[in-house]
Parts: sequence; structure tokens; C-alpha cells
Amino acid sequence: MIVNEITTECEDGSIKIEIIIDDKKMFSLKNSDLDSWSLNDNFDDCYIITHMMELAYNAGKNGEKLIITKEENEE
Repeated sequence: MIVNEITTECEDGSIKIEIIIDDKKMFSLKNSDLDSWSLNDNFDDCYIITHMMELAYNAGKNGEKLIITKEENEE
């Protein structure tokens, strides 16, 4: 299982964080200022947190390596 955390500083000064698991975007978080973080413009991504935990647990149980990468970008 490969988990990639991508942090992007956007042109408008906001910061976007995405979590990609095995090439599938699973989670997105963006702020427009430090006091207003939003999860995918609403809280829909919160509902898959337990699913992502289950994926990681099952991958470990099946002997898969867990590879976590972090990437920082600018738009």
C-alpha cells in the first residue's frame, strides 16, 4: 500500500492537502485562511477515514509494506 500526502501552496495563498492511496485520491483538505479549513468543501471526506484505516490494517494483515511519501508543490 502506497500512501502519498501532497501539500500544495495555491496561487491565492491557500494550502491544499491531498491523500492518495494506491493512486486513488481518498482525502482532500483546503484552507483559504488559517481560520477556515474545509474538507473537500464540506465534510464528505470525514466519512471515509475509517475506510482508509481499514485499508491500511488489511494491507498490513496481508503482509503488504506500507510506504508513505510526502510531496510539497506550488501552483
